[in-house]
Amino acid sequence: MRIEMSAAGRVGIGATPSDYWGTANGLVVREGDNSTGITIATSTSNTGQIYFADGTSGDARYRGWITYAHGTDTMSLATAASTKVTILSGGNVGIGTTSPDGNLHVHSGTAGSVTASGDKDELVVESAGHGGISTLTPDASESGMFFGHVSDNRAGEI
Repeated sequence: MRIEMSAAGRVGIGATPSDYWGTANGLVVREGDNSTGITIATSTSNTGQIYFADGTSGDARYRGWITYAHGTDTMSLATAASTKVTILSGGNVGIGTTSPDGNLHVHSGTAGSVTASGDKDELVVESAGHGGISTLTPDASESGMFFGHVSDNRAGEI
């Protein structure tokens, strides 16, 4: 094992930190010409975490994070000191919600005590007010949505 510490406080494990991008070389881990990685190991009921801070008090200590909760097999990404994206063990992804109702649930506000129908939940868009999906194109192009099935991939359209 080779660990190098620079005068600037950078640490390299198997690497010289100053050889790498200056804004991301505080800790560099390198394994020759092989694939490599960093493992954060916890027990089956605890959470592995990486936090991003821009200060030492209040929520400046945890403005962003990546966490993996082993007890629920859930991964979370956060910005501005709150969770923004959650991936559940079954693969459902929530943007703005930690409890997605479908494969992808985009949540900007609670619509009430309603959940998505289980047979049409691949994309759920939820809002506390006006909601919808925008498709934006240049002036010379068109926007639309197709509805299809096995024998006709354009059975209906908007």
